[in-house]
Parts: sequence; structure tokens; C-alpha cells
Amino acid sequence: MRHQGNYAIDHLKMLTKRPIGRILLDAGFITQDDLNKALVEQAHSGVQLGEILVNNGAIDRTVLNAVLAIQNDLAQLEGALKTAAGEPERLGEILIQTGRITRADVESALAEQEKTREKIGGILVRRGLFTEDEINAALAFQRYQADADTVTKLRLGEILVAAGYITRAQLDESLEAQSGTGKRIGEVLVEAGYVKPHHVEHALKIQRKLVIAALTASLALSSAGIAAPGYAAQADARMRGAKVFVSAVIKARAELKLLHQNQEILITNADAKRGWVEVKAATLLEVKNNSRSGYVVSFNGLNGPFREVIVTGLQNEVQISMDNGWAAQQYTGTRPETRELSYRFVLSSDVRPGTYAWPISISVHPL
Repeated sequence: MRHQGNYAIDHLKMLTKRPIGRILLDAGFITQDDLNKALVEQAHSGVQLGEILVNNGAIDRTVLNAVLAIQNDLAQLEGALKTAAGEPERLGEILIQTGRITRADVESALAEQEKTREKIGGILVRRGLFTEDEINAALAFQRYQADADTVTKLRLGEILVAAGYITRAQLDESLEAQSGTGKRIGEVLVEAGYVKPHHVEHALKIQRKLVIAALTASLALSSAGIAAPGYAAQADARMRGAKVFVSAVIKARAELKLLHQNQEILITNADAKRGWVEVKAATLLEVKNNSRSGYVVSFNGLNGPFREVIVTGLQNEVQISMDNGWAAQQYTGTRPETRELSYRFVLSSDVRPGTYAWPISISVHPL
């Protein structure tokens, strides 16, 4: 088994881009079926995925250009947070956009908040809908979104430039003309004759969707343990200025950190004929657990051309079907445990060779 420290650092250094297919999927520009078809075509043609999606009519060129402009920023938490733009929203509304919770979940949490006066983020964490790190990331995203003076690549003017509707010089000129008028930048650009109203509306739609993709990336990076520079220091400063009350009751808690996770899975013609594909050392995870009863590792979301998967690397082999799967792990000490997981995916009979997005997610819970 590889040692976690240097491996995790090296992995983060290699992480320079968030997969473009993942961004488009998170934003709702494409469906999983669109992505799967494009990945299969890419495996045969070698053409870049974005170009395939444009050629197939799944997205237009302006969307691709806007995504490419922010792709590097979404590979690290600080960059993802700083892309926040659009109208400031309440935390519950922000979290609904990720698709992780429903409006009914938020309304239920708000009803409880009325009784307990607890923060809604704390309620959602306690209910197991988000981790504390994810809520902190969402709050940081919210703060950046509310800062009207922060210039990000998802501001409307920047999207219009990336989409090719205006030039950088036209944006700079319009921003200067906007100063002190109280007008929106889109209005100023239309009055100057640089864009048509429908260009602004299209850019606003792109903005709304890419803000969701940036938020989704922020939550994913926070839950993977990829901290933003200064993020921990800010939290520590808040703690030093707060009063601490100690309770004698310690709640059972298990935390998961993904040190490495494959993002894609390649199915060859030989794999399709054989009926299964094996992926070695695809996941390196670290679990912190304070329950002497142990913890449970859950696998969710198996989809695509996969009927089931067998996971090795835990204390027992785990078989996962479309109904998901889990494995209880015995308590082995007080230090974090590192596990390297390998997978054997059983393929459906009509599988097509190609590259597919990684089909399962992992979570942990104390026993």
C-alpha cells in the first residue's frame, strides 16, 4: 500500500484541470447520455471532448468558450470559490442548486430552525445531508457571491468576453462608463451598441449554470480534503475569538478524505467481450473514526453500462449492485486508517467500448 503523505501532495500538484465533461454535467448543459456518447466517440477519434459536444449539437461554441475560461480555476478550492458570481442567495437556496437536497429538505430544516434557533447549516450537517467542510465551503462561496467588488471570470462582462460577444477593450470602456450610474453592465453594453439584448440574456443563462458548476466543484473539493489557502487559518482565527463550552457527551463521528480517486474508467473491446473490467488502485482514502464500534463504508450511484462491481481493499470484499452496497469495518485504533481500493466492474451485455465517468461515490458513517 502506498504511503498517504507524499502521494496525496503529488496528486494535488497533478490536479490542474477539472474535467470539462464534469463541469458541463454539473451545470446542466449536457446529460449523462450526452457525455457517455461523446466519451465513446473520443476514444475512437482522439478529438477533444468539448469539440465533439459542439459538433454533436449538445452545446454551442459560446458555452464551450465560457467553460474553458474557468476550467483551471475549478481544480482547486480557492479558485472555485473565487469564481462565485450572480445574485447573492440564502444558504438553503444555494444548496438546492447542487441537486443534493430538495426544497422540502430546506423547508424542513427551516422549520426546525424556528424551534431550536440553530444555524441551518448545522441542521443539515446533523441530518447527514452535508459534511461540515461542505457547509463551510458553501458559506465561503456565499460570501464571495455577495462581494460585488470582486471581479471573477463568471461576472457577466467576463462571460461576454469569453463567449466572443465583446472584446476586452469594449468591456473596459463600458465598465468605466458604468461607474457611478447605477446601471447594470449588460444595459451599458447594449446602449453602447456592443451587444444585442439577446446576447446579454444568453450570457446570463450561461452564468447561472456555471455558478452551479463552480459551487458543485467547491463542495466536491472541500469534501475531498483539498483545502483553500488561508481557509483553515480563518477558521482557527474565528475559534480563538470564541468562547468554548465543553460537553461530556461526544457524538460518534467518521470522516472520509479521498487522497486519490480515478475520474474515468476505460472499457476496451476486449473488456466488452470478456464482460468485465478490472481497475487496480483506483481509490486511496483515509478514514478518521471516533467510534469504538467501527464504521460503515457506503458505495452509491452505480450507473452507466455497469451491472455490479466487486470492491477489494477493505476488511471484507464488497459487492455493489444498482441498489448500492456497504461494508462494516471494525475499529482498529485511534489513528486515521488508509485504504487502497481496487474494483472489478461487471458490464451489461450491450456495453460499448469507450471512456466513462467514474460511476460510484463513497461515504462513511460511524457504527
